[in-house]
Amino acid sequence: FDDLPPAALQLIAQKVERPVDTAALSQVSKPVHQLITREVQIAHLEKKAAAVDKVSDFISMLGKADSLVNEMPKTIHDLLPQERSAVLTALFHRIPDLHPKNFSWKIAFEAGLDAAKNLPQPLALLLEHIHGLKPEEKPEAFRQGLAAVETLQGDKSKPLLALLQQIGSFSQEQTAAPFNAGLTAVLKLPEAQQVQPLLALLRTFRCLPYSARSLIFARCHQAVTVLDLALQAPPLTELLKQVGSLKMAERQAAFETGLLDLKELPPTQQAPPLAALLGTVCNLPAAKSRAAFDLGLQAVWALPDAQQAQPLAALLKAIRFFPEDQKLEVLNAGLAAVGKLPAAQQAEQWFAVLEGHEHVDQSQKLEFFNAGFKAVSQLTDAAQQLQPMKLLLLQVTHMYGNQARPAVVKIRAAIANWSLEQQAQLQPQLKWMDQHPATQL
Repeated sequence: FDDLPPAALQLIAQKVERPVDTAALSQVSKPVHQLITREVQIAHLEKKAAAVDKVSDFISMLGKADSLVNEMPKTIHDLLPQERSAVLTALFHRIPDLHPKNFSWKIAFEAGLDAAKNLPQPLALLLEHIHGLKPEEKPEAFRQGLAAVETLQGDKSKPLLALLQQIGSFSQEQTAAPFNAGLTAVLKLPEAQQVQPLLALLRTFRCLPYSARSLIFARCHQAVTVLDLALQAPPLTELLKQVGSLKMAERQAAFETGLLDLKELPPTQQAPPLAALLGTVCNLPAAKSRAAFDLGLQAVWALPDAQQAQPLAALLKAIRFFPEDQKLEVLNAGLAAVGKLPAAQQAEQWFAVLEGHEHVDQSQKLEFFNAGFKAVSQLTDAAQQLQPMKLLLLQVTHMYGNQARPAVVKIRAAIANWSLEQQAQLQPQLKWMDQHPATQL
């Protein structure tokens, strides 16, 4: 034993079962004896922690009482930091499984917070459970958790990330203060560590009350756009998703500002944030949404060819949510946009432009179908027509009989020259339509 390095001794000690063979331990030197004894104690505490099911035992494991650890020469607070961290981590993993009747979240949280000071891993794990507190307890727990995070030495990003993810569990009227406090804490981190906590924070933006969103959006915009360009794209993507959740009067300006922000990024990084922004065009004021659609198309075509698919699909998917009096015009513009793509790149866009349009007003369903059918018919390869034709058939199932019958006739005529194998892929839907009274020919 005396000749083994400490790392090897620790591995051996972790395998030792209780009760310890004291006779064997008496044969080794005092430092080795202490090391193995301590490792056995840690392993024992971790096993105890994994079996905790009452708050009294939870507190005991934190070293606040002796009932669970009185046979140990050390309480948790006496252990070395890395050892305390291991035990607390095992203990906090038990929180989701503890029975509510035997467990007070508030008492356990406050005791755990005190025990986990300056220990990033267990602190992050504990903060993940703020959502289990009563609604009235969460704001104070957030303040306490944030104070604990800010006293940490070194990398604070993981515990802060865990804390910010809890804002989504707050009631709406409680969210503005922790959101602002969290954003202030994020901005104190080194720039490279800000991205993930900032993303977590922005994902809770829609939990904010409407009255607070405008000012907080402006703060977030400032925080994102001052980041190094190499770091900006992910948080800018998340920020631009929120444009549609602002007050109606503020959305158009935010949309136009977002288009300008995108131009600052390298072209190869613009696709995800542009897709996020274009998904909000249908949320703009009705008088502005049609022009915004055209601006969106211009932004898509300005990207390198390889970057166009994602934002174009986002723009086309938004068509279904346009005002009823604009849908058909915008659909035709979208179909024309798909037609500009190389045939090999069109399949994905057909899903975007046709999927979901069964929800359009009944009076417009046949017009939507005819516009889509005309565009699909211009594809010269049956293999390219197959997937969009399936989507057109899906639209037909939501039509009234007097609209569905001519649509089915068109589809049957269009696929008559397909191979039997290709036709077979549409037969289940066509067979259902033949049996359905609304679409019988």
